[in-house]
Amino acid sequence: RADADAAIAATQALTNVDCYRFRAAVYDHRGDWAQAEQTFAAGVARAPSIPQAYLSWGKALLGHQQYAAAFEKLAAAHERSPRWADPLEYWGEALAAQGQFKQAGEKFAEASRYAPAWGALRLHWGEALDKLGDHARAGQEYRAARDLALSDPDQQTVARHLSSAIP
Repeated sequence: RADADAAIAATQALTNVDCYRFRAAVYDHRGDWAQAEQTFAAGVARAPSIPQAYLSWGKALLGHQQYAAAFEKLAAAHERSPRWADPLEYWGEALAAQGQFKQAGEKFAEASRYAPAWGALRLHWGEALDKLGDHARAGQEYRAARDLALSDPDQQTVARHLSSAIP
């Protein structure tokens, strides 16, 4: 906590959008959601045409299961950078978290046009397809994800899906 406080203090006077994003993330991880949201809002106000602050805020809202607000921020990020896969992927995650797997799959498909080699995207797309009952296509996405860069937990998830896949 002392290191986080020192980092926040050292960057408090900096007005780069990334500084707002990262300060907000520190507040959020410390459990100070109200301060995190104020800091995200300040970052958006500082540079309303830049998508990164909207994306970070949307991801944080997704983590707090505030889906309607997350959709709004992710849509704003996508509007400002329509060929950036990240807002679409997280938007898909938010839809999937609400059981809207068809719409999630559509967002993942759109995101994959801009980031076809994003392993986690392919994993999440496969999971949405599985929920829709399209196990053959899900398997294709899991196999694609397996061959891409993934975190260790995502690698384990892909391996689990592939080991239990319907042939």
